[in-house]
Amino acid sequence: MRTQTLVGVGPTSIGKGYLSKAILLAVTQPHYVITVGQLIRDEIERSETFRNRYEKKIANGNLVCDEETMRLVHPELQQALNFATCFNDGYYRTVPQVLDGLSRGYLNNSVVIAMEGSKATCHERLVHRKGHGGMSRSDNNAFENRW
Repeated sequence: MRTQTLVGVGPTSIGKGYLSKAILLAVTQPHYVITVGQLIRDEIERSETFRNRYEKKIANGNLVCDEETMRLVHPELQQALNFATCFNDGYYRTVPQVLDGLSRGYLNNSVVIAMEGSKATCHERLVHRKGHGGMSRSDNNAFENRW
């Protein structure tokens, strides 16, 4: 089966996940979603070593290194090859990640959806997503560092 891959690219809280859900509601064939942020959150819960290495860095707005991100994403990309459609939310953020995806054939038959928006709009969306508790100082630091 040849998988059609949609790659969502854009800043934090622009709406990549929201858009992927909207697109995939219209897709009638089996599909697979890879959300890198969720993979990283799951790994923080699962692995004390990973948590010790990255939890504070992430809270300060830094990204997980390419090698670790690729280690988490590769099994998901392999699984996605069994589906007609795959949406990648938050992967292929860096040149090494793109080169890796190209060399492994994961970006064959891909469509990139590039999203942009103002910093103020993304910040407002993030505050709304955090709910009534609002954003913590570390949430705000992470947002600022990624912009």
